[in-house]
Amino acid sequence: MTNKIRIALAQTNPISVEVDLAESEKDKHVSPFPTLEHNLVDAARAVKDAAERGADVVVFPEYFLQGFYLTFPSRHLEAFLKRLAKSHRIGIVGSIVHGVLPETTEDPFPTSDPFTHLSAECSLPDRCTTSPEQQAWIDWLARNMTDKVENAGHPQAPILHNTAFYIDENGELIGELYLTPGEVDNKAFDTKWGKAGFLISQALADQGVKLIFAPTYWLSSDSQPYLDEWPHAPDYEYQLLQALCFTRSVETETVYIMVNPGQPTGATNDHMGGSGVWSPLRGKVEGSFEGHGVGTNIVEIDLDVLGRARELYKVQEDWKRTRK
Repeated sequence: MTNKIRIALAQTNPISVEVDLAESEKDKHVSPFPTLEHNLVDAARAVKDAAERGADVVVFPEYFLQGFYLTFPSRHLEAFLKRLAKSHRIGIVGSIVHGVLPETTEDPFPTSDPFTHLSAECSLPDRCTTSPEQQAWIDWLARNMTDKVENAGHPQAPILHNTAFYIDENGELIGELYLTPGEVDNKAFDTKWGKAGFLISQALADQGVKLIFAPTYWLSSDSQPYLDEWPHAPDYEYQLLQALCFTRSVETETVYIMVNPGQPTGATNDHMGGSGVWSPLRGKVEGSFEGHGVGTNIVEIDLDVLGRARELYKVQEDWKRTRK
């Protein structure tokens, strides 16, 4: 089993149709595809860069493709990422919000793939051109992005599942977790470096995981307005996120990989970055991000450190003993 892993942290700045595009883009009858294509091409470029720099897996933030809002062609987004992983022979980790229509739906999703024109070569197509496949989705949105989709209580409204995923270098989905608590057990999955899982739970530690992936969407404003009631450090939110990541790594004796969205200097969307890799006996590993800059950083870590950490701290050993 390979003990060293090269992890690419893709601290991207995903755009969302609800926040970042012009007012005309928010119209119910206007195509969402400029947003999706921008984020897909941004992701494809990060994957290509990571693969060329010898990374084994590239990890993206939560909501790195479509923000909170563009959920409907999600299976086709996943298919694009599978093609991307297989083309570049690299694992991909992130999250996708899947919108699932009820079985009684009166107007099912189109079956056409609106992203077949995008290639793994990271080229952005002419945004003035709409493919027939995209037009089918635009027509569906025009019929349905009204009382059905926007009213969660409507019987035809989709059910949304925010889902973390691991796609391996063969383009196979080998790990998946609904990020809504309680819906699906948090099960470990096998990688060439050993067992891995998503987010954090003691149940994962009990399954012997070495790697925990945490695609994250943590904003610098998340503790507002409560935070302003008290004196606090200017970078309080950043400090909190960093402390939690290291704590979770040590308390489970795992390598903890957290990727959070960043933003270019001068932007004002509250993306604070801070993506990194944490390990017992290492802390925040060299190559991790310090701040909100956008880019792809490579972190290499030898997983043998976990064996030494478990000999020293015995957290998992003590936990198992107390549960007997």
